[in-house]
Amino acid sequence: MNTISHSGKILAKLNYLESEFVHKLTMIEDCNHYNMIRIAVKHTPIKTSNLNEFKPSIYSYFELIKDLEIYYNKKLKEYNVKIDVGK
Repeated sequence: MNTISHSGKILAKLNYLESEFVHKLTMIEDCNHYNMIRIAVKHTPIKTSNLNEFKPSIYSYFELIKDLEIYYNKKLKEYNVKIDVGK
């Protein structure tokens, strides 16, 4: 789960971040989508025919990402901020 790894690296720099930005990242990291995928993969193979059960969590995840993108465009883009999370 790259998103969790990347957000963890960003949150490690907590002292330098605005609280609103940290809140948005935390919401993404705590999103139910990752827990559902992790549990499903552990117990049953995921097939394309049964992905409908993930629709609500995927939708919530994308809404959180959209909210973060709006925040970036309003608050950070003008500073040409690039978040380097490493590889």
